[in-house]
Amino acid sequence: MNSNNNEEGMDSCKERGLVLFKKIQERLSSGEAYLEFLELVHLHSSEEIELEPVLDFVRQSCGTGLADELRDFAEFCQTKLNKDTEEEGPKHDSVPKS
Repeated sequence: MNSNNNEEGMDSCKERGLVLFKKIQERLSSGEAYLEFLELVHLHSSEEIELEPVLDFVRQSCGTGLADELRDFAEFCQTKLNKDTEEEGPKHDSVPKS
């Protein structure tokens, strides 16, 4: 596992996310709407809802372009997370048998 590559992958997710969330915040009509967006993101990240309701909210509030960009961002980060998990290999909590 190359931890430097993992850090670069996470940094690229963070940078891309900051830019995207700023664009969404600028397009929403109020701070209340942005808080609603953040709540939906939280519900999705805690696996309480699928991504589609978040995308629907962004599509209705900001347009299809930003919704597509958000979907691409989510897929990009998921790919990075899956790759990092594969590179780490299986984790074992048990003590090897002698």
